[in-house]
Parts: sequence; structure tokens; C-alpha cells
Amino acid sequence: FEQRELERLEAQLGQLTEEQATVQARVDGFRPEQDGYTDLQEWGEQIEKLKEQVEAVELKWLELAERA
Repeated sequence: FEQRELERLEAQLGQLTEEQATVQARVDGFRPEQDGYTDLQEWGEQIEKLKEQVEAVELKWLELAERA
């Protein structure tokens, strides 16, 4: 059971990291003449939420890895 949960968490972590990179790419490519500052703010908020989710998943993974 723990091995499957570790694999699930690893997959979830990969997905969150990929999503975070996608949003960060939007921020990095921000162009004021095309994108609105509201978009930039929303992207920043998304990145913060994703960071929190990544930290939570990493913590769960570490807890399980120590027991495995």
C-alpha cells in the first residue's frame, strides 16, 4: 500500500511541478502591452497556491518514505 501511495504522490508532485512551470512561463513572458496586470497578479497567486500544494505533497511523501 505504501509503495503505491508513494508512486501516486510522486505523480502528483510531477503534475504540480509541471503546472507551476507553465504558470511561471506565463509570468516570465509577461508583456504589459498584451497581458493585463490583473493576469499577472492571478498568475502570482496561482504560483503561491501551487507552491503550497507542492510542499504539502512533499511532506506526505517524506513521511511515507521514512516508514517504507
